[in-house]
Amino acid sequence: MNLLGKSSGASKLLQATLLLSGLCLLAALAATILYLYSAKSNISGKRTIKGLGDSVAITFDEVDIHHIKAKSQADAYCALGYLHASERSWPMEMNRRIASGRLSEILGNDTVKIDRFVRTLGIKRAAERQFDRYPVSAKRLLKAYADGVNAGNAQLGWALPIEYFLTGAKPGHWSPTDSLAWILMMAYDLGGNWQKELQRLELSQYLNTKQVWEITPPN
Repeated sequence: MNLLGKSSGASKLLQATLLLSGLCLLAALAATILYLYSAKSNISGKRTIKGLGDSVAITFDEVDIHHIKAKSQADAYCALGYLHASERSWPMEMNRRIASGRLSEILGNDTVKIDRFVRTLGIKRAAERQFDRYPVSAKRLLKAYADGVNAGNAQLGWALPIEYFLTGAKPGHWSPTDSLAWILMMAYDLGGNWQKELQRLELSQYLNTKQVWEITPPN
């Protein structure tokens, strides 16, 4: 029985395993560094943004609040959309899917009830009807903002926020009605005190303002 031969073979196998593991770790580290470098937001310099009619200047103050200087409202809205997508692409994608009832496409069965509820409310349909009634000037501004969002998402390249990789999703097309749909979702979310408001209205038929505030104090 050749114990020496077996020991030598096991040693070589262990060395090969350690070498392979080391190479995998180095590759993973290199990929992580490349991702972090590529995903780092840096909007300094010049950009060509599809949808802009003229040049726009974007500056950040000492607390990183951006300031947009444009020659038209449409260009300002386009630049704003570009910034939003550049800095907040994943939250915007979630907002778009929530308002459209399309969470389950990337999150599975756990969000089916949410999608069903939002679709039953008809948030996106209501947004589309509202958009149809908007004046042309308002439609142009919403379109400019949407163009900016899509341009901002496009410039992210392959190094998307990590949530996209975890869900297998990609930034979807942002339409003018997506902005209106999220406005409606915010109105729904911020309207949770409607019962108290209705109660105050009913009380105001019999009481003065001071008495109403004594019964239902403001938050």
